[in-house]
Amino acid sequence: MFSRGLVVEVKNLIAKGYKDCNSILQAVGYKEVVKYINGEINLHECVGEVKRNTRRLAKKQMTWFRADPGIKWIRTDSYDNIINLIVDILNIINNSVE
Repeated sequence: MFSRGLVVEVKNLIAKGYKDCNSILQAVGYKEVVKYINGEINLHECVGEVKRNTRRLAKKQMTWFRADPGIKWIRTDSYDNIINLIVDILNIINNSVE
């Protein structure tokens, strides 16, 4: 994220008039960079907060996904052939549409 220009992207959004109260700047990664730009934390702390908050979000998302009975999990490591995997995925999609 950082090596691909996250800090520059956030600076550009702020320059366009977005405030840190806007929902776009409350997203994981963005809100931490706003704190960095505002001098509240240093870059090392910013990176650490982004990593921590990304892990927390991923954990919440996995909890939500696991609780959804409509989600079909596919263990891709159990396939030795990509064609068989694709066929199974297409069958799952076709069965869910019917």
